[in-house]
Amino acid sequence: MVKNDTLAELEFGYREEPIQLSPFQLRVAAVPESWSIALTGGRGGGKSYSIATLIMRHLVKYGSLGARVLFVRQTHQGCEDFVLILRELFMKVWGPSVRYNANTGIWSGFPQGGYLEINQLSSYAEYGKFQGRSYSMICCDEIGQFVTDELINLLRSNLRGALEVPKRMIVASNPAGIGHSWVYRRFVLKANPWRPYDADGETWVTCPSTFEGNIFIDREKYLRDLTAACAHDSELARAFISGDWDVVRGGAFFAHCLDAARVMFPAWRLPEGVTARAYVRPRPTRAGRGIRLAEPDVEGWHFWITMDWGYSAPCIIYLCGRSPGATVDGRWYPRGSVLLLDEISTAHTDQLHIGSEMAVADVALLIKRMCAQYGISPAGTCDDACGIRNQDGVSVVDTFATNGVYFRECGKGSRIGGWTHMREMLNDAGKLDKPGLYVSDAARYFWSTAPFIGRSMRNPEDLDGALDHGVDAARYAIIQRHNPKPQREF
Repeated sequence: MVKNDTLAELEFGYREEPIQLSPFQLRVAAVPESWSIALTGGRGGGKSYSIATLIMRHLVKYGSLGARVLFVRQTHQGCEDFVLILRELFMKVWGPSVRYNANTGIWSGFPQGGYLEINQLSSYAEYGKFQGRSYSMICCDEIGQFVTDELINLLRSNLRGALEVPKRMIVASNPAGIGHSWVYRRFVLKANPWRPYDADGETWVTCPSTFEGNIFIDREKYLRDLTAACAHDSELARAFISGDWDVVRGGAFFAHCLDAARVMFPAWRLPEGVTARAYVRPRPTRAGRGIRLAEPDVEGWHFWITMDWGYSAPCIIYLCGRSPGATVDGRWYPRGSVLLLDEISTAHTDQLHIGSEMAVADVALLIKRMCAQYGISPAGTCDDACGIRNQDGVSVVDTFATNGVYFRECGKGSRIGGWTHMREMLNDAGKLDKPGLYVSDAARYFWSTAPFIGRSMRNPEDLDGALDHGVDAARYAIIQRHNPKPQREF
């Protein structure tokens, strides 16, 4: 075992039980105290214990100066798990003199003074209990359980206190949670591990870890347990074991069918003045002796738009195409395949669950511009709820029609049945003889949300509804009623 020299001041309570840390935890402890820390990586790396030791050092060094520490997790059970870690650690240093009140979540009796609170935070309503309060250190564990970073950002406003006490935030997360996307963009994508970087005017350091660096666990057994837990999802196993944040599907509702290598295609680049129908028209090739060959065009492409309406929530619109069985840009799309060619999204860039509250007239203008670019009529399908009339007898569908965009209710039927159909088409993408669902790389909202949507805890056949606007619009696209011409027999 390696003794942590940087925490030598902590060993005054029970020197016969020195605090022992892993190499990862020692390196985290060496990060300057004025810098905030993002603990990332796979499971079992010792992130929670690192937080506990940093809390203890902060209380020892700055307790007499009024140090105040807040630790939050999304659930009460998660808080209780961390309390057990603190009990073990504090007993080694202070013995029974430090006590925990389970009713208030407050630790008391620190020899140098100081304040430590363990609390739960999962909604804006619960943030009210922290309003107007001050903390010198705020620790947020398992932030990947939060859909967005809004609550975490709100807590930053509580960082204040004496000038002599450094202020910092410490966050920790594993990949493949419901908040995977925003955690990845904020703390992993643009960060070099163990090197400081600026985020919103604050210096951060991202510290990754895996179970392989945790010398205090049976690593062989832990690997077997992780492998067994992810036996049917190799991407999730990669995320948990290696701490890889570049997973595409890990643990998501569409885990076994949404493969970007099969489903994604480069956005069509239409030359100026060329419509979508002209772009997909079969192009003859010379076969010699004056003979030119082309795919038969007995049945043409069908184009339309589909929409999942939202005002405070995002409004997502796709421009869709149904293939008659044709090759475009060198890729074959079997007959009946649905392509999401382009996208309009009113979601905030960093808050994908919040809409821009755009009026129908403004959204209609965006739709007409997109449709004009592809040379198609601004008409298609939408959520059935858009046909519900208000007290004035006017529906969202009516308002769009007034602005020159024409929708009809898709008749979506069973939500579960729609997901089943969508997963089948995603699974069939790339096959030569079965219609699939293909999504352009221009559909940024889809690719920012669909790969990471988790299953509903109440109904495993359904998905978590926090960021389902993009996949809802895609579901309306594939179930829209149509009557294609029968294929000619040759």
